[in-house]
Amino acid sequence: MQRQISSTVYGKIKNGMLLGRLQMYVYDILYHNGPLTQMEVAKHSETMDRSSVGPRFTELKRMGCIASLGKRKCEVTGRNTNTFDVTKNLPDKSKKITAVTRKQLLDVITSLSNALEIPLSNGLCQLAKGKLSPQSTEWVQQASRASQHADELLKKAS
Repeated sequence: MQRQISSTVYGKIKNGMLLGRLQMYVYDILYHNGPLTQMEVAKHSETMDRSSVGPRFTELKRMGCIASLGKRKCEVTGRNTNTFDVTKNLPDKSKKITAVTRKQLLDVITSLSNALEIPLSNGLCQLAKGKLSPQSTEWVQQASRASQHADELLKKAS
């Protein structure tokens, strides 16, 4: 199989510091040794384990720097798993993942609720009191409903 990456793209990414330190570390391992599974990247790494490699894969996939090539038997685990390699794309920073804390999200939702004079739903009140996990399905549904409601009100206001 022909690899998609060129040394020119690799040079632009590395020299242009277009990726974060850990992202570049994972990207560098894939560039020189790929295609690899996440566990194989962790094995090549001297400092990162699978739990540190996984989030970097998510970020790099979202930015278009790496892509899944399908499944094959992992040399580390012996299981069939996704294999990844670098692409010919420069990072698309508009697709970068930004972390938002529960407090930041709640502050925005509370401000919107107050400004638009909308009472918080029961789920968002539970979130405010720390009784709902941000990973829970109910929390995601509540946040989605609040966002849709805010969009509707903003459309009506303009």
